[in-house]
Amino acid sequence: MSEGKTKSVFIIPPKWYCLNPPSFMIPTVSYLRNIGCDTRMLDFNIDFYSYILKEDYLKNSLIQAEKQLPELFDYLKKHYQKGKSQEDYSDDFKWRVLRYNKIKKFIGEQKENVKKAIEKLSYSIKVMKDKDLYYNPSEFTAAMNNIEFCLEIACLPFYPSQIQIKNYTDPDFKLDFNFMVKRAKSKNLFTEFFQNNLNKVNDLNPDIICISIDAVSQIAASCTLAALLKEKSTAKIAFLGNYYSRITDTIKKYPEFFDIFCDYIVPDELEIPTLPKLFEHLEGKIPVEEVPNILYKKDNMVKENQSCPSIKLSERPVWDLSDFDLSLYPTPEIVLPQLSSRGCYWGKCSFCDHYFGQKTDIKPVSQFVDELETINKKYGIKHFELIDECISPNYLLAMSKEILKRNLDIYFFNYARLETGFNEEVLSTAYKAGCRMLLWGFESASEKVMKDINKGIDLDKREDILRLARKIGIWNFAFLFFGFPTETQSDAIETIEYLKNHKDIISSYGRSVFTLGKHSYIIKNPEKFSITRIYSDVEEFSSKLHFETSIGMNEKQMNEISQRCLNECAEAYNNPIWMYLIYREILFLYICKYGADKVEKMYVETSSNNISDVD
Repeated sequence: MSEGKTKSVFIIPPKWYCLNPPSFMIPTVSYLRNIGCDTRMLDFNIDFYSYILKEDYLKNSLIQAEKQLPELFDYLKKHYQKGKSQEDYSDDFKWRVLRYNKIKKFIGEQKENVKKAIEKLSYSIKVMKDKDLYYNPSEFTAAMNNIEFCLEIACLPFYPSQIQIKNYTDPDFKLDFNFMVKRAKSKNLFTEFFQNNLNKVNDLNPDIICISIDAVSQIAASCTLAALLKEKSTAKIAFLGNYYSRITDTIKKYPEFFDIFCDYIVPDELEIPTLPKLFEHLEGKIPVEEVPNILYKKDNMVKENQSCPSIKLSERPVWDLSDFDLSLYPTPEIVLPQLSSRGCYWGKCSFCDHYFGQKTDIKPVSQFVDELETINKKYGIKHFELIDECISPNYLLAMSKEILKRNLDIYFFNYARLETGFNEEVLSTAYKAGCRMLLWGFESASEKVMKDINKGIDLDKREDILRLARKIGIWNFAFLFFGFPTETQSDAIETIEYLKNHKDIISSYGRSVFTLGKHSYIIKNPEKFSITRIYSDVEEFSSKLHFETSIGMNEKQMNEISQRCLNECAEAYNNPIWMYLIYREILFLYICKYGADKVEKMYVETSSNNISDVD
């Protein structure tokens, strides 16, 4: 422990979206600095992408992968049994088969494509950061495709582990304690990067290192990093974020988790009131029992201290981005997440558990616009994603009027409910203030399903709202999902047909497959939703729940319906450019650049993969 104030370092580990600075961690660090704490922040996520997307790294990955072929071949030859079905082989055998075939393909039939991709990598990265090239759809999609292919090359020695701009998949990684330990302590996709970058952490001489884990995609990397830090650093380690707050019951069964990975766990949303007290403990001022809302090991047991309220949004300062090199992010214009409220003012949808552990809190309009203005002037950022669960019509109107009053040159998009309060005054004022896209919770076209969801909107009016918003110039993005417990295949097809028949008012959509939240209303009343069985994932550190239903679709049917939606809508929408831009932030920038009408008419010629305009 250093003398005086606690020195802390906050780390964002891979794998998270790499296009812009993330929304988590920054508010916490900004608050701590504002009250005088000595803290720094490292975005190891963007650093990781920068590390592996280099020509030398890719060439070395090919060399390392090819070196594995003899050993892989010998193993497969030794364990192969003629007549044995694929299902009867071990997972380890199956993964080795996949890796062997993948490597052979990349150094064989794909050899020329691999060579060209590596040669074009630097130009592809340039496209992502150059304003003129980025907004040329053909250049952009070619660059994105090439970067994704280069990421395949980078991951080749660890296949089927695969990192993408959008996702991280690893079918061989199990959310099982012993497996997590084994993977963290063996060479994996992230080991080399962390070993070569630990000096960035240790040179700051921290007393505590806080690692933010907000998604399952970050587990493998964060465990690897934490295990290395346990060996190479004397600092205490804390896990923060959304993920571990959802599996506290599991954590309590594993005191040894704190020996191998961390010293403390601080659940999501409560880092701000907790961490100053934790720092006081590290400084010897208070016992650990007085630190609210943490999990830790004592007397060979996992202890959980009493919770405490979070800090109100009105008491939080403007985001401090001074630790971020904004030029590293693969975008010509940063789209910065911002939060004007916490929780959902409706909060009654049966499927949702986002409210869990939260109290509704709203930042004063004038303060929120102050913050947008400050960030705009200080960092030159003019594009914002408002990440509230949903913004009310009244708040959107008041905020838009305040932006117009100050004559701010900014653009934004936000999440909203299709309720009648979104009238012409609200939507037209929002557009004038810079709103270019609204992400609506459309969910389903089935009246029966919507009633079971308890969305709390007038279904007869939502089409009018979409039509009005589109007429004003706002891009309508519709969230929908398949597989609600009472949804039949015919209900799902009703949604698909609605999308196909309303292309004029639904500009784009995002589809997903229903997942059962541990703290949703459905859990408390499963029989009301035709659920006959609920059971946990076989992987104990997974937060997933599984269920069986008497009238709804099974998992296979859900996935088939989701794929059918993609195929039929791609044809109905004429292979639109928005299906190839992939990310909402990128789509938003294109809409800001060209306008909704222009982007709506951009499509991809599937035969040549060129981008065309209907006009």
